[in-house]
Amino acid sequence: KSPEAKAKAFVEALPEALSPLGGLQPYELVIGKTKIFARAGVMNLLDKARDIALSGYTVDIQRVWRGYAARKTLASCKEVFDELKQWCSRNNFYQQPGSDHTAVAKLNTPAAVSAEVRVLQELLVRAEKLPLPVPRRKEVEKVMQRMQNEVKEITNLKAISKTTDPMEIEKALNRLKDLELPKTAEAAELADRLEKLKIQLPLVKAMQLA
Repeated sequence: KSPEAKAKAFVEALPEALSPLGGLQPYELVIGKTKIFARAGVMNLLDKARDIALSGYTVDIQRVWRGYAARKTLASCKEVFDELKQWCSRNNFYQQPGSDHTAVAKLNTPAAVSAEVRVLQELLVRAEKLPLPVPRRKEVEKVMQRMQNEVKEITNLKAISKTTDPMEIEKALNRLKDLELPKTAEAAELADRLEKLKIQLPLVKAMQLA
């Protein structure tokens, strides 16, 4: 089609296209040799029609974006929660009483226990940013706290390895007992020293008073 024919077709179709907005009369548009002349009211209708057309695309874009964002968030939740599930399965401690079911007994060293605690802490930090609550969070944090206590008390044994204070030794051994920690060489040595101190200290005191 020639440009003139296209312009004529456009002008003829425009009243029907703008009818939802109130329409227009044929005389409100005039085709010139090189331009189409329109009244101000027609231009206002065209601006409104453009805004409506663009709003439709905007709604579609927002809908697609919200769907993408929701899928991405759910994928992040699944990833973190799956890692938490694996951590719980790997660190399934304290299900039964006894020293055989402690973290140190199963992981062998305080360093290994601390490493697992750090992994869990990092997972919980990531979980804090998610919109969904962490499954079994209180239970998981309780396990983590007990693991930290195990490391703390075992480390404390080394710190008091040379002490001659019977009360300090007895308190440390009682904390180990409360945590059901397995007997170690350090604990056995401190227990032996405690028994000797219970005998030696009264003798020393008696000699000093003599």
